[in-house]
Amino acid sequence: MSLIMPKYKGFLSTNQRAAIIAVHRYERNASQADRLKSMLLLDDGYTFEQIAKILLLDDQTIRNYLNKYERGGTEGLLSDKYIGYSGCLTQDEESKLATHLEEFTYPEVNPIIAYVEFTFGKEYSRSGMRDLLHRLDFSYKKTSHVPGKADSYKQQKFIDGFKEFMKNKSSDIPVLFMDATHPQYNSMPAYGWIKKGERKEIQSNTGRERLNINGVLNAETREAYSGPRKQDKNIY
Repeated sequence: MSLIMPKYKGFLSTNQRAAIIAVHRYERNASQADRLKSMLLLDDGYTFEQIAKILLLDDQTIRNYLNKYERGGTEGLLSDKYIGYSGCLTQDEESKLATHLEEFTYPEVNPIIAYVEFTFGKEYSRSGMRDLLHRLDFSYKKTSHVPGKADSYKQQKFIDGFKEFMKNKSSDIPVLFMDATHPQYNSMPAYGWIKKGERKEIQSNTGRERLNINGVLNAETREAYSGPRKQDKNIY
């Protein structure tokens, strides 16, 4: 039975490992020593999660240390003045991810983590991916349900005409709206990672069943209308 080797096992050369051990031998700052130890443990084959548990840190911190080391070697790893961590993805990769997420809506972060690893070869923890999504201006919210055959132009035209009618109509004319409900299977809005300030719409089912339940609503009082009364001379 073959075993899958950890991704970073043996990623240090002999000279790189020796240099880290030499610096660690004289390092008196515990935080700096942890940074050095995390690189050695990665080279030994430990996972980010295992190292985080050993050093009492979180796995994203270990990923940050690796990113600093890959950018600036031992000096970059230990220097707080070195260019700080700004995410595993490059600016161009972040832009491509944002474009992808505007087209496809994911209900949770795990599939996004898998997409990023498959597409860009970068690994993220759940918390790290959530931080990235918020930084890219995405939030976790519901999709918006809209009628399957909605026509925004016709809707606005009706609204404008209705407002004009309401201004000029006689006060003794009640305005009623009647519609029917049609019990049926339909799509349900659900939560997903969506760009802030934008709506993700899913079409509702436009089909009708034979069972119709009719209802009438007074547009001014918002009361259900049970039928014409003697004083109702006109109905619009």
